Amino acid sequence: MNKQNIFFLFGSFLALFPQWLISIIIVHVTGYTDAGVFSLAMTVSNTIYMFMNYGMRNYQVSDISKKHSHFEYVLSRFITVGIGLTILFIYLALGNYGSIQTAAILFFTIYRIGEAISDVLWGVMQNEGFLNKVSLSLTLRGAFSLVAFLLIYLPLGSLNGGLFAMSMSSIIIMIFFDLRFAKQFISIKIGINASISKAFSLLKKAFVTMQFSFFSSALLLIPRIILEKKHSEAALGYFSSVFAPTVIISTFTFCIIVPYMGKYAELFFANQKSNLLKMFFIPLLLIITSVICALICSHFLGEWALALVFGDEIRPYAPLLNHAIISALLSSILCYLGNFMIAIRRTTPLSIFSILSCIICVLISPTLITRYSLYGAAYTLIISQGLIAIAEGIYVALVFIRMKSENHSI
Repeated sequence: MNKQNIFFLFGSFLALFPQWLISIIIVHVTGYTDAGVFSLAMTVSNTIYMFMNYGMRNYQVSDISKKHSHFEYVLSRFITVGIGLTILFIYLALGNYGSIQTAAILFFTIYRIGEAISDVLWGVMQNEGFLNKVSLSLTLRGAFSLVAFLLIYLPLGSLNGGLFAMSMSSIIIMIFFDLRFAKQFISIKIGINASISKAFSLLKKAFVTMQFSFFSSALLLIPRIILEKKHSEAALGYFSSVFAPTVIISTFTFCIIVPYMGKYAELFFANQKSNLLKMFFIPLLLIITSVICALICSHFLGEWALALVFGDEIRPYAPLLNHAIISALLSSILCYLGNFMIAIRRTTPLSIFSILSCIICVLISPTLITRYSLYGAAYTLIISQGLIAIAEGIYVALVFIRMKSENHSI
């Protein structure tokens, strides 16, 4: 990994660390019920974010033939943000949530809107060779969101007040840093009407990548919704607290695969099988190594660390941490294989796999969660993720086997 990639990894951790830290602070200040509301808002808004994001980032940075301009990518993002908000309002109308939960979901979604627009601007920066600016933006986003939340939450004890402040910090960073820097590379080259037409064409091409992102997030959301409905917000709070440390694994996965996507596309469409195969296993080995280290740490320090961070009340649920780490491994493998398939434009099978994972989850989660509570939610994730990881792994292996006999085109 070169210096820019290392800075990007560091910046991504700093951007996500505050959300984990906030979840810990909430447990200690106002308890597991508020922690459950925070987890619900974060998970719902993240699912909406995945639609707004449209899975476009890796599609954007692997667009080696430059079929679409920066402006078309940015314009498509504003379209998906508008549609995502519509989906959110429909979901809230049907979800039967209380006013506190509804407000929390709305404020967290505003935070995600800023992040979604920043994401497409980060793609512009990365394509122009300024991944270091993306790293700086991520660092600023993490610092500002944490400070903004704490300035309101700690003196007032208001979760929604803190989330509102955090959402405003996201919009400010997007406007005054990301847009301010990226706009120098964005121009309308073919007229606004033609650009709108090409933006919709882009969305049509990338629709299956959106399905991958959306259903991947929905897979994590489904067990949490059912756990909260069948048990309580506190139960969801305990579940989310134990699963929270595994965000390090998912963040690490995302950070190491993003810089590879453009290269994967180049090697695949140049039919350089041996070089692609060598590069393919590097991130995979890093992911597996990180999970092995996490399991070792969990075995020796898991219960002690959870109790230190969240208090003795979490001790009965400490064994759940191993399940969380296994789920994080499977989630990381799915993320990696999915983004690899996007880079080589094998998006239709990816879409099918993503939908199947959610179907499996919906079918097995009510029974498992009713019977095993928090552990049932973990079993649901592991079974759903494991089956699809095997299927995707077999498909990617077949792609490599058939590679030399195919005539690839972008």
